[in-house]
Amino acid sequence: MATVIVAVVFILLSSCGFRPLYGERFGLNAGEDLAAVYIQNVPDREGQQLRNFLLLRMNPKGSPATMRYTLAIQLYSQRSDLGLRRDETASRSNLLVRAIYGLTDHQSGRIVFRGEARTTNSFDILDEEFGTVLAEQDARTKALQFLADDITNQVAIYLSRDERERLKRESAGARPADPSP
Repeated sequence: MATVIVAVVFILLSSCGFRPLYGERFGLNAGEDLAAVYIQNVPDREGQQLRNFLLLRMNPKGSPATMRYTLAIQLYSQRSDLGLRRDETASRSNLLVRAIYGLTDHQSGRIVFRGEARTTNSFDILDEEFGTVLAEQDARTKALQFLADDITNQVAIYLSRDERERLKRESAGARPADPSP
């Protein structure tokens, strides 16, 4: 019975046009495309952490042998206290972290894709300062991991779509379109 259900699910998914993003199909492989992206350094400690999370997701085997793209990121964060106690001190804080990024093609030197990722994480402000510092660090780490996942997915979607369009043009014998905006 379970095999029948699994077979029906696969048939339904394939008929609706579902394609796994990181799977290989028709010679396309998002993992290989992501490995060809060089991630520029991002200033500050948060930027270093975000870059490291992106490297783990996009280039798990190390630096790309052939870099086709460069990813540049601007990172912004803002902390806002909320949840007041009786003595008018904050008991909770929100941490908004936002990344604006651009993907540049090495051959043309043009930005071919721009995007933005953002997340908000909350943490408690404790009576003990050390506990508050750890809670804020944990919230930042989780926010940066979320941003790295989101940026990786958005770039992978762009690269897979761009690669499919390039293969269609080549199979039709058409010349590649100019990627300039």
